[in-house]
Amino acid sequence: MYNFFLNYLKSNNPEDVISSKGIKIRKTINPILRKVAPLTGRYKLQIDRKAQMPSDRPIIYAPTHGFKDDLLYTIATIDDHAYVLFGSLPQFYNTFDGISAWLNGSIIVDREDKESRKASKHKMEKAINLGSNLILFPEGVWNKTQNLLVLKLYPGIYDVAKKTNALVAPVATHIDGDTCYSILDDAFDIYNYDRKEGLILLRDKMATLKWELMEKHSHMCRSDLDNGQSLDKQWNDYINTLIAQVKYYDYNIENKAHYQDKNEVTEEEVFQVLDNVELTRDNARVLIKTKRQK
Repeated sequence: MYNFFLNYLKSNNPEDVISSKGIKIRKTINPILRKVAPLTGRYKLQIDRKAQMPSDRPIIYAPTHGFKDDLLYTIATIDDHAYVLFGSLPQFYNTFDGISAWLNGSIIVDREDKESRKASKHKMEKAINLGSNLILFPEGVWNKTQNLLVLKLYPGIYDVAKKTNALVAPVATHIDGDTCYSILDDAFDIYNYDRKEGLILLRDKMATLKWELMEKHSHMCRSDLDNGQSLDKQWNDYINTLIAQVKYYDYNIENKAHYQDKNEVTEEEVFQVLDNVELTRDNARVLIKTKRQK
């Protein structure tokens, strides 16, 4: 299938994709979608705790991101209407997920297109100004790392919140077995802080929620691990089982669309400069060690 009738959402002009009438219609049908959403996923939902949201300010919900149906469970957890920023275009245009996201209210963004990324901010601002809340995954991609609870965040959430006087509400989802556990935390004024500080604070809040769910619901002993395989192999196998749930997973974009801090250098980049250095008797002692790390 190809959802050709949704091509209009690719326009970079907010007037072409967001309207007051469209938001009103989606607010009307949204209670039904919220009830149906968790039933279409593969996990049972358990909401551990849920903060009361203010009614006098727009809300931008900021969920953690790590598996296919975390949007469904986020929608069920917040129990509120909110347009979602949707960045997986193959999934949006080739599956029923795209149709259900459109019915909910979606702003699509081509993460490889600078103009599309820029336009998505204006679209989100228009949606809020017309009375909608937002769901925005600030990590930009699934967090597939072994050691980070939450990836570094894109600054767009801060910019949109500041421009629209919106509060930001952290959300965390975590799967263990056949259950998805979730928390909706208190909304806060992110723009009471400067951009860098506000994003660090939001990331810390999201990571704290994620840790809370992991500590409460996920317990594993060393004996539970497969000692015949390396931990790296076991982690990659787990990630691959999650990816297999997505019919149109774009490895090219998903592996590079995370936020990349220009002030940080990866280990690969550090040793990459030595790749073309000729091995000699004088430098062999050093270069052999770097090549072993690759």
